[in-house]
Amino acid sequence: MPPKQNRKGTNAKKQDNIVRIDPKQHEAKLKEIEERRRAEAEAIKEELLEEALLDEEEMGEEEESAEEVWSDVEAPFDIGRIDLSFPETSAEFADSLQCYPPSYYTLSPKERLLLLYAENFRKQFTTLYPKRRPLVLALPNECNVQVN
Repeated sequence: MPPKQNRKGTNAKKQDNIVRIDPKQHEAKLKEIEERRRAEAEAIKEELLEEALLDEEEMGEEEESAEEVWSDVEAPFDIGRIDLSFPETSAEFADSLQCYPPSYYTLSPKERLLLLYAENFRKQFTTLYPKRRPLVLALPNECNVQVN
């Protein structure tokens, strides 16, 4: 059995190799993504209002040509897409008849970070291998919250 001093030295080395993940490290990035999603949603609403004012015939022709072009390009990218807006549905399910635990309708910062990584990986995979079957990494649960 080695002396106690040597054991302390090896324990110190093992502790130095421990990697700790700070869940709040990417909190600013998550907020930025949420704000960007909200801005995009507002821009889409404004575009819809503007489109309603245009002539229906002109819009019909433009939409048909745009749909043909984008349907082929974006089809593989939408399959398995992870929603990064992180909707909190706690108001709907907190007092519901089904007794779901809070982990079903809320996401922890670590889960949000994992979803960010999963969506990034999915985008890279579909870009590098466009002919392969798209990946579905996070399905919505009973409360419509995506969890991986």
